[in-house]
Amino acid sequence: MSSRKFTVRSISFLNRNVRILMQNVNGPCPLLALCNTLLLEGRMILPGSNDFVTFDELVTIIGNKLLGGERQDDGWTAQIASVMDILPRLKHGLDVNVHF
Repeated sequence: MSSRKFTVRSISFLNRNVRILMQNVNGPCPLLALCNTLLLEGRMILPGSNDFVTFDELVTIIGNKLLGGERQDDGWTAQIASVMDILPRLKHGLDVNVHF
């Protein structure tokens, strides 16, 4: 099974060229929102100069970023484990119950 691919587009943002991710049909909005926020803030860079990036590459980039961060407190490991558990499930978006 091949990994989902997302188109990469270059835009001008605050006087700098930034590569962002585009959503495909029924794409995982939470993952793209997270990645594009990090990209626009300059806290994440997409590897290479390809016109696309795979879901697996994004999860790896975010995972490495999380694991390379500063430990905040004793609960840090549990928080990271929780996030790492959720990341692969973002491939299909989040199941949101609209009947609160």
